Amino acid sequence: TTCPLHSHFNPPKNSPLQVLADYSSQTLDLEDPASFRDLSKPLGAQAPLRASIFRDRFEAWPDDVGIPPFHYGSHYSTPAYVAWFLMRMEPYTTRALELQDGRFDLPDRMFLSVADAYNSCAGEGAGTNDVKELIPELYYLPEALLNPGQRLDMGKTQLGGKVNHVVLPPWAGGVGYAEGGGAVDDEAAAAAAAEFVRIH
Repeated sequence: TTCPLHSHFNPPKNSPLQVLADYSSQTLDLEDPASFRDLSKPLGAQAPLRASIFRDRFEAWPDDVGIPPFHYGSHYSTPAYVAWFLMRMEPYTTRALELQDGRFDLPDRMFLSVADAYNSCAGEGAGTNDVKELIPELYYLPEALLNPGQRLDMGKTQLGGKVNHVVLPPWAGGVGYAEGGGAVDDEAAAAAAAEFVRIH
């Protein structure tokens, strides 16, 4: 049988690569090479320092541990990643809750922001555990980024922001969860999500 967590709308072999690297500018300049990631390297090797950490681990791996050396200790796509990205939509809301014994994960570990997700996977200061690529749905399904009417109570971050819509890059409208727990306008969030999908 198929794992219901891993059966998303597209088979894994059709998963697109995360092409953009600029999730912080007010305007996305598609003529600027710095707006794009280096597709000759995996996501975990985009930042030179981080790439050297993975390379050093591989080269220093002891021969006598019974496990071959590796660069990345996790796969770029797993059922848990699919649930993480799509937790604002059923059946993934239910799957995400099942993974956490009936409650949402800690708010600061949820999919809160496109920029934060990218930086966690490709940024210079990122750790070595996160190398996940975006899933196909984020390229065409703006609903995956939204929590209309705040129907899901996903808690508040350590800084007090209420987890709601995914925070989008400024060039897509930038709306998302509300600092201090206030509400974010659903129409503005839906328009920003549609713009993000259109551009991305």
